[in-house]
Amino acid sequence: MAGPSSSAAGRRRPLHTLWFLLGGWIAGLWVGEQGWLAPVWWLAGTAACALLTILLRRRPSARRWPLLVLALCLGALRMLPLHPALDEHSLPRFNDAGEFGIRGVVVEPPRLSGTTQRLHVRAEHLAGPGLDQDVHGDIEVILPALPAYRYGDELLLTGRLSTPARLGAFDYRAYLARRGIYSLMRYPRVQLLRADQGHPLMAAVYSLKDRLRGIIERIWPAPYAGLLSAMLLGDERGIPSRLEDALRASGTSHIVVISGWNITLLAALVTALLTPALGRRRAMVGALAAVAGYTVLVGFDPPVMRAAIMGGLTLFALLTGRRSTALRGLSIAALLMTIIQPYALWHLGFQLSFAATLGLITLYPLLWKGWQALREKLGWAGRRSPFQALEEIVLVTLAAQCWTLPILLFQTGQLSLATLPANVLVLPAQPPLLGLGALAVLAGALWMPLGQALGWLAWPFAAYTVWFVEKMAGLPWAQVTVPPFTPALLVLYYALLTGLTVWGGLPAERRQELWQYGRRHLPAYAGLSALGLSAVLVWSAALSLPDGYLHVYFLDVGQGHASLIVTPAGHQVLMDGGPDGTLILSHLGRHMPFWDRELDAVIATHPDSDHVNGLFAVLEHYRVREVLDAGFAEGADVTRRWVEAVEGAGAERAPAAVGTQLRLPDEGLMLEVLHPPASCPEVLADNDCSAVVRLSYGRLHILFMGDVECQGEGLLLGSGADLGAAVLQVAHHGSAAGTTDQLLTAVSPAVAVISAGAGNPFGHPAQAVLRRLAAHGAAVWRTDQQGTIEVISDGERVWVRGRR
Repeated sequence: MAGPSSSAAGRRRPLHTLWFLLGGWIAGLWVGEQGWLAPVWWLAGTAACALLTILLRRRPSARRWPLLVLALCLGALRMLPLHPALDEHSLPRFNDAGEFGIRGVVVEPPRLSGTTQRLHVRAEHLAGPGLDQDVHGDIEVILPALPAYRYGDELLLTGRLSTPARLGAFDYRAYLARRGIYSLMRYPRVQLLRADQGHPLMAAVYSLKDRLRGIIERIWPAPYAGLLSAMLLGDERGIPSRLEDALRASGTSHIVVISGWNITLLAALVTALLTPALGRRRAMVGALAAVAGYTVLVGFDPPVMRAAIMGGLTLFALLTGRRSTALRGLSIAALLMTIIQPYALWHLGFQLSFAATLGLITLYPLLWKGWQALREKLGWAGRRSPFQALEEIVLVTLAAQCWTLPILLFQTGQLSLATLPANVLVLPAQPPLLGLGALAVLAGALWMPLGQALGWLAWPFAAYTVWFVEKMAGLPWAQVTVPPFTPALLVLYYALLTGLTVWGGLPAERRQELWQYGRRHLPAYAGLSALGLSAVLVWSAALSLPDGYLHVYFLDVGQGHASLIVTPAGHQVLMDGGPDGTLILSHLGRHMPFWDRELDAVIATHPDSDHVNGLFAVLEHYRVREVLDAGFAEGADVTRRWVEAVEGAGAERAPAAVGTQLRLPDEGLMLEVLHPPASCPEVLADNDCSAVVRLSYGRLHILFMGDVECQGEGLLLGSGADLGAAVLQVAHHGSAAGTTDQLLTAVSPAVAVISAGAGNPFGHPAQAVLRRLAAHGAAVWRTDQQGTIEVISDGERVWVRGRR
């Protein structure tokens, strides 16, 4: 079979290499965000792959795979600086710890929403009871809409810092974390200290944007001014909520997003104005500068950056005479954007913008070709269609929807049935609206009467857009709720779509050749695939083998407790299971080898639902050798269900009482129950009958306190047991009813771990407990702030890290 010519292969090779780099880089960003490996492993991988790439520099085809892994390692390294550095000056350490006075600067224009405004404040100094120190960290501040604050205002905020919580299906905490914000302050007392403390260049940019928005509001009334502000300046604050909902329901929200059309219009306008005076080449340099300035003006949202980078690459190609392709531009844009803003990868706007553009580049030509073939079969070939513009809009919308719809279904579970008719009938009005609107604003900046005259020319298109979008959104079938895409279905869909697109883009002769080639070589490819899959499984199993260190995971299960102990030899003990069976199973699947479904022991410290509910799912899905439990009262319904679950799992059950020891095959490792007594006194509350377990390995001791409160602590302190431990699991999620000074003196912990849910209604952890821990010199780690906390030890040294 004849292969492609060497010249064609040479032209494709740089693009293929770019795709390899982009794929590896994006995979690296995702892996790095998970925090699975220590930085040293990524550095070692980078060095090894870079050396291998150099050695294979004369073998381009063989060099791609080291390049792929090199890009993956670099992507993971790029994420490392974005993980929060928690030291004594880190602002999130003061979350949920009382009222403080915080001095900071507003680093973005406020975001208005109805009667509220949200400020992004960079903290500089913190003062409170016994505290007066410099800090670092950003805050999301929620305030009434008035008085209004501005970029660069230095404020003194007095109030309580809290950890952002998940709001229903929306992970508000993750959303803010990807903007570098880990603290939230609601309606604090505010004092304006000084204005104009931001960067002078950005202050000038925001001032210009405010002036242009003021011109728009003088030319057009609401809601048309809000629509034009969004389309021209990327400022959606003036769009009323009713219109915003209508745009979303009708599938036309993309018309208010800065896109390639804005960039193309700007570049063409600047080039046309400057060419007579400067010549075409210098005019295009001016257009490049204008595109860069416009991007700074409207902001660095993913669609804006994508359009600006692709437009800039096109202008650069024209200047230098180099060949430019849309796919190459899109790939470079994605690479540059995620280098500058790695968290853009998780931004819905980034995903939709790139998916839509990819659909227009790859699928639209095939749809147009198919439509022309159909016209030819119908005998319409050679006739000029009066509806050609509408035909193109339909095909453009279909191409974009094919690539973006699965993302929308995956992220929102909402399907807009009005998308196709709405776009067909509303898109023709957008080019004149955008062009006349831009001219009106520029003219208004020079002479307002001229701007207003041009504004009247643009107004019918704006009025039609608003009227039609609201009418379409009002239809009963405009938007429906559907079952969301699962990740597996999403991957399968895009794999099939990509395969069909590539296949459809090949010449008929080439498709026939590949079909014949595939039939002849299918057995060989199947064998290689089987070998590759076997290698992956073998390496996965090898990487899951014990590393000789003790690992204790304090799992982020929300408002509850669950800890997984993995011994140096690979034995596993689960202490409590949190409130949610699905969540604990997910954690176990992540932290245990993929092939391992066995736990050496399960310890239920007491029968509260936030500790034991998840264990029912564990007993159903895992083989458990031994179960220790405490506090299960005879005759209680939960006890009956618990005994049935343990017996159904075939596990041996024993009481977790003073003196009970759990010895695993690892040399020098033991778990010992220090509380409660074999017969828990009736005067003790249920929480005070919770099991207290001390893990010993070499010189390391970890004390798990369950939900024990003051009375139980008193009994424990009076028992004479050795309570000394380097790591303390703080009792009852940091409740004020426990963790007394007497206990902390006896334990003397260097590290305190608090398992609590973000934004929980109980106020856990209590401020008093946090103050006591600070007074005793314990470094506090919290699952509501840092996610799952991992303690690693060789029996002598201890390392602690968060795994959010």
